[in-house]
Amino acid sequence: MAEHLYSCVVSGGQAGGYGLETDALLVAPLAGELPLPDEILISGGVGALMDVSASLTMEEIAKYGDIGPELGAQLAQLATRHEVPVRQAEEAARATVIGAGTHMTEVSGATLYYDLEALPLRNIPVGICRLPPADDKLEQAVRASMKLAAGLYGSGMTDPPFALALQGGGVCSYIRLQKLAEVLCAEYAAAAPGASVLLVICQNDMAKALGHALVKRLRGKLRLVCVDQLNAADGDYVDVGLPIKEDMVPVIMKTLVFHRRESGEEQA
Repeated sequence: MAEHLYSCVVSGGQAGGYGLETDALLVAPLAGELPLPDEILISGGVGALMDVSASLTMEEIAKYGDIGPELGAQLAQLATRHEVPVRQAEEAARATVIGAGTHMTEVSGATLYYDLEALPLRNIPVGICRLPPADDKLEQAVRASMKLAAGLYGSGMTDPPFALALQGGGVCSYIRLQKLAEVLCAEYAAAAPGASVLLVICQNDMAKALGHALVKRLRGKLRLVCVDQLNAADGDYVDVGLPIKEDMVPVIMKTLVFHRRESGEEQA
C-alpha cells in the first residue's frame, strides 16, 4: 500500500495507469498533471508512527486497531529507497484519534475583521460561549466561558491559547454589541493575560461590526481576528490562514473523533 500511495503522488497525477491495486486506493480522480514534489509530508497518526521500527510483532501492529503502525513503518522505509524524500509532518493531529474531520471555508471581507500581523493561526482550540438573550447576563456568561476555556487550554503553547466561539443570543443590537465588546475585552484580559492575539468566532453575521467595536477598546494591546457565520463545537480546533485575496482568508475547523477500547477507556 505504501508503494502504491507513493506512486500516486510522484507520478504527476496521471490517473488510470497504476494498475488495479493503486486505482482502488483513489477516492476521486486526480487533478490532472502535477509537477514532481520536492518532498512528501505524512501527517496525522500515521506520520507520528513513522519513527517506529519496521520489525513489528502482530501485537504492535494491532495496537490501535488498524494498520497505522505498519503503514507508518513502511512509509519511513520509502524515504531511503526513492528520490523524493518522505518525512513526518511537523504539525498534525496525532494518533490519539482514529479520524479527524475537517471543514474548510473561505471567509470574505464582509464577514470578518483581522489584523494581518496575527495571521496565520494554527491548531487553536475552541471554547464555546452560549450568549444569553438578556443583556444583563452577558458578563456572567462570557466570564464563565473564558474561565472554562482558560482552564482547559490556558497552559498550551498557542497564541492565542484559545478561540472563543460566540453562539446564540438572538438579534444583536448596536447597544448589545457594544456591551459584548466591552465584556469580551475585560474578561479576556483576565483569562489570558499573556496572550497577544484575540480570536473570536461568531455564529451570527456580526464579526465586522464586533471587530470594529473590539479594536476601539483594545487600543493596540492585542491583535484581533474576528470571523463569523461559522459553527464550532467543544473540542474543535481552528486554523485561520493568510489572505488568499485582498479580503478573503481560508478557515479550517477540525473535529477530532476519539476511538474507545472495549473497556471504555479512550485510546491514547
